[in-house]
Amino acid sequence: MYRLVVSTDGSSGQHTFDLERDVALVGRRAGADVPLPHADVGGVHLRLEQQAGAVTLVDGAIMSGTTVNGMRLGAGARRLLTDGDEIVVAGRFQLRFQAASPADASPTGADATAALARAMVRDVLASLAEAAPETTPWLEVAGSRRRVELPAPGRSLVIGRGETCDVPLPDPDLSRDHARLTRGWSGTTVADLGSKNGTSVDGERILLG
Repeated sequence: MYRLVVSTDGSSGQHTFDLERDVALVGRRAGADVPLPHADVGGVHLRLEQQAGAVTLVDGAIMSGTTVNGMRLGAGARRLLTDGDEIVVAGRFQLRFQAASPADASPTGADATAALARAMVRDVLASLAEAAPETTPWLEVAGSRRRVELPAPGRSLVIGRGETCDVPLPDPDLSRDHARLTRGWSGTTVADLGSKNGTSVDGERILLG
């Protein structure tokens, strides 16, 4: 069993993953063994292959790249890791490789992984807010000066004509509960709630949510 100690760009916090699988996935997608919640990170940014006690990093050919000890890997490159190697993913996440976990460590389970992912999201959002507060995502209502900040990751808001909506808009073409925006760990999605006139994104009508 080996260990990855992960920190996010601009944050002093660290998050520890103890891994024993033959193949461990590192990336943004749900279910990754080491989730790195940022849009610059690939769904599977890299994988770690363990065989006979040795761990090899295999690059996932993502444009934002991977570096080991300051050297960028080529697309699909393989690199045998040694104790203390410093891996940087997409220029935002720092991973320190430890060839062996402490004797009292247990493999990081799914619940712990999910909790660590949420903690890393908070780190990323905090570092972004500190560096550039104006990057906080928001909506602007066309034809007005109204701006609506999006909720924290994992939460959603409802847009519609009804007064109980999170974003009530007094427009007769809207349904009472028209659409739902959900902010996730790596982006924001919109779903139509069965509205009469539908919901479109960049001119393309979306399906019911």
